[in-house]
Parts: sequence; C-alpha cells; structure tokens
Amino acid sequence: MKIFSSPIFIILWDDFNRLKIVFSRISGDEPSFALDYSKMMTNDTGYIISGNDLEYLLAQLTSPLIWFAFKSFYMGGGIEKEFKVNNLMNLPVPLPGEKIELTNCEENYIRDLM
Repeated sequence: MKIFSSPIFIILWDDFNRLKIVFSRISGDEPSFALDYSKMMTNDTGYIISGNDLEYLLAQLTSPLIWFAFKSFYMGGGIEKEFKVNNLMNLPVPLPGEKIELTNCEENYIRDLM
C-alpha cells in the first residue's frame, strides 16, 4: 500500500491514472474513503492509496471494527476529526483471507462506543 498527497503528483502520475482510494485527512464521524474509478486528481488536503486489493482495503477501512480502532488510537492531528496520514500504515488491517474473531461481548462493547 502506498499513500500519497497530491502535491507530488508529477512523480506519481501513473498512480492517479489507476484505480485508487481517495480520502481527506479530516474524517468526521464516519469513514471518508472512496474508490475512484474516474482517474481524478485531489487537492492539497486530499490523499490517495494505490496498490493491490483496493476493494478489500476499502471494505476494511470502512468497517466498524477498523473505524473504531482508527478513531480510538490513530486520530489527533491537531484539528478535531483529523488524523495523521502516516498512522494509516499502522492500522491493524488483516490481510485478505485472515479473520479477526471477536466475542459477542467485544462486538457489543465496540457497538456501544460508536
């Protein structure tokens, strides 16, 4: 997975012309990641993720469990609802085919916090 900000687009032109996940560093109360099929560019507050298994990664980034971890441990860029983009690389996203098994108690706890 590669994460890039748009100001370096000249170097990464091919990544902008591929399928990619786009997002902003200001996320709000729910995930703000989307697949871009249109080869769009982003402004200076937009970021892209390129690489393999993007549909899977998008599903993980918008899942309640990963979003809970994200909000709980990876936000805090100095502005409310902002996260540090480099923290995305540390998110505990399971590889395709791996499963994270939660007990009902754990699922209920996470649901109650959201």
